[in-house]
Amino acid sequence: MRYYLSIFWLIIFSSCTTLVESDFEDYSDYHVVNCILSTDSQIVINVSKSFGLQSKQPDYEGQAEIDMYINDNFHSSLTYQNEGDYIAEVTAKEGVEYRFVVQIPNRESFSIQKKIPVASEILSIDHKENFAIDEEGVSTPALLISLQNDISEIRYHHLKVSQIQIYSFQNDTIVTPIQIKELVDPLLIREGIPILNFSNEGVMNSKIDLTVNYSTGNDLLINEQRKIQLYPLLIELRTTDHDYYELVKSEYLYEQSNLPQLDGNNRPVYEPYYKSYAEGVIGLSVAYSKVIADTLFLENQYQW
Repeated sequence: MRYYLSIFWLIIFSSCTTLVESDFEDYSDYHVVNCILSTDSQIVINVSKSFGLQSKQPDYEGQAEIDMYINDNFHSSLTYQNEGDYIAEVTAKEGVEYRFVVQIPNRESFSIQKKIPVASEILSIDHKENFAIDEEGVSTPALLISLQNDISEIRYHHLKVSQIQIYSFQNDTIVTPIQIKELVDPLLIREGIPILNFSNEGVMNSKIDLTVNYSTGNDLLINEQRKIQLYPLLIELRTTDHDYYELVKSEYLYEQSNLPQLDGNNRPVYEPYYKSYAEGVIGLSVAYSKVIADTLFLENQYQW
């Protein structure tokens, strides 16, 4: 069984000749409540019931009551729209404290409290075309990014970098994440996983300097040297709360634990990140603000 909206994935493998019996817990009676707040976006809380892999769609809960408080003052009740979505009449703002009191029929009431952190500022972005030579002899590039740091509190960040591939003969544009090479930046290395998700814990400077060496997945022969094919880059810095930070790490570890292990060793099993709000009610609540830099156009970028 699994929870819809990224809660549990429990899979039972069986053959056509062997009956596999299990005593797995029945999760069909759980409610799942998800809340993702981002700056200037509509406030939406989704309420549904968990369902099995054999189900075609979740059973949405349309009888919940959700009251919203802003900076500890009652503001309004969310309105049920469809497919489990409860909508507020205002958009989310950074630096504002939100509290949602949720009452689901036959469940104990509970609160979700979230504050969107104020966005950190990107101070500068530089690009180094020939940063290192990888194990295949290909010259790889790196991004050099400086961002504002507030040493008065622990802050969490998620850097999203996408490459823009333009195919003029097809009149098509494809946007995909860059591929992270072996990490060299100490702040990223200490996180222990190759994703651009980090905190400022222990950083006592007023700015954070990051080095992100990367690949686009393609290379060219230029002046007898193989080099990574460059594309325009779209850079987005998200300043997140701790739950978002933990969710991104958990998602990566969960995906890796489900990949085949070629050396025959078993990978550690990781469960997706979630919270228990009340008895029989689980879900996710995360918040983030974001700064999107101008598209970075590079020399030697290629267009089909």
